[in-house]
Amino acid sequence: MPRLLDLPAVKEFLGHGHQLREVAAFAQLLARYFAGEAAEQEVASFSLVSLENQVREWFEEDEDTVHLRDKAFLIALAAFDDGPYALTAELSDLLYGLLQQTQNRSLAAEIPVFGTHIGKRLQLARARLSEGEENTEWGPVTQTKAAFHDERASLVLLREVWTGHPSARPALIQWLRQLADDGRPLVRTRAASTVAVLARTDLPSAMALVIEPWATSNRFRHRLVAVNSLTLAHHIGTPNVPRILDAWSAAEDRRLRWVAVRAYALIGPERPGQALTALRAAARELYKRFGDPDDFDVEMARELAEAVELLLLSPASSEVLDDLTGHLDDERAVRDLSLGGFVNACRQTEGDERYGTPLVLRWYADAATAGDRTVAEGIARLWREALGDPGYTRLALESMRAWVLAASRSTTTEWALAALLPRLVTTPTEYQRLSHLLRTMPGEDGNPPPEVAARLLSTLPPR
Repeated sequence: MPRLLDLPAVKEFLGHGHQLREVAAFAQLLARYFAGEAAEQEVASFSLVSLENQVREWFEEDEDTVHLRDKAFLIALAAFDDGPYALTAELSDLLYGLLQQTQNRSLAAEIPVFGTHIGKRLQLARARLSEGEENTEWGPVTQTKAAFHDERASLVLLREVWTGHPSARPALIQWLRQLADDGRPLVRTRAASTVAVLARTDLPSAMALVIEPWATSNRFRHRLVAVNSLTLAHHIGTPNVPRILDAWSAAEDRRLRWVAVRAYALIGPERPGQALTALRAAARELYKRFGDPDDFDVEMARELAEAVELLLLSPASSEVLDDLTGHLDDERAVRDLSLGGFVNACRQTEGDERYGTPLVLRWYADAATAGDRTVAEGIARLWREALGDPGYTRLALESMRAWVLAASRSTTTEWALAALLPRLVTTPTEYQRLSHLLRTMPGEDGNPPPEVAARLLSTLPPR
């Protein structure tokens, strides 16, 4: 017996919420395995097979056994697993109405207002209630959440519904589209994660029926859900997502290019070289496509710069920095991409606080302390290039002014900035530009320059 309990498959089985009938069947299987009559693979797969059988059973039963409304709740719970129960129930009734319409379009959807027993509903779903915090746009709030006992249930259930019951697809697709239109960020996020699972199961269908219509929508909200769907699909192992993004980044439809650029920013840290290559190609195409300044797509240029910004602040920051500095002398489109992304990154602070530590400055200080000359010099060079480029001088000086104001509130920030500033002066022009800023910059609310400005001015090497 101790040898059986030590088997990984046994430990896994005991870690999931199985029914008594499944426990009894597993015990019999173990007895056969112990007698040499069953293979170890059969033992290892028993837990997942039992779950798959249970899910299949739910949707194969007639409505007298498992009502259509309960089936809608099971699907909604798979999409909102460990989410607020009230939200899951509300949106499951929306799906229930759509499923009714699929069964009989001549009848109006009927949704009972009362009569639902939470305990029975959760017992059927093999789920539980718990109290937990949910992040909202107003901060974390405590809510009653519903979750499957077996964390694998949502993936198995969505796969079963999407591939095993194609007749449910029209209602499910319409439901997901309505979720993508919802004003609540949590709902839109769960719509994206649900579609990501469907894409992992059947990529061509998910792309054609859900993701591409979102990606070509004129509504920002829809395109953003498409971005999140592709990103999440990639992270759970769906193949070919980078190839989709590569194709969309060069598409005629600017909406597809927008989705590709946004997605590159999110999946780029794991493949920064490829992401930056694609972003540069998109930038070149943008400048070629809009040669007339009056027709220049400002929004797309902004998205490209924001994608570079996110990559610079990602775990792949050092590789991204090296790549950007290596292409600073390329054509205008590529230079704008690099400088625009860098200046954007310089505006970001720790905790997104107004006077928090600038993330790029902290990165520079850490690199200088660790003796990482490549990173330290790369940041300094990008600063010099941004300050000296007529297209970015104003934005770069605004970012530097924000850094000085942050230094007035933090000694650590002041020390880091005092270490960086001397490396930004290699010519008389660079000295004059920074010294003028430090001598004349206004403080908060039009007050005189903060005292720290004079101390920082003393660190500049005169040229």
